[in-house]
Amino acid sequence: TWNSDGACTRTYRQHSDYVTCLSSAEKN
Repeated sequence: TWNSDGACTRTYRQHSDYVTCLSSAEKN
């Protein structure tokens, strides 16, 4: 689960996690 877009930005360093974050955000 991601609290907010800040989580995505924070994971930006890890591209794989960043993509996963975006995918989860779209589903939510």
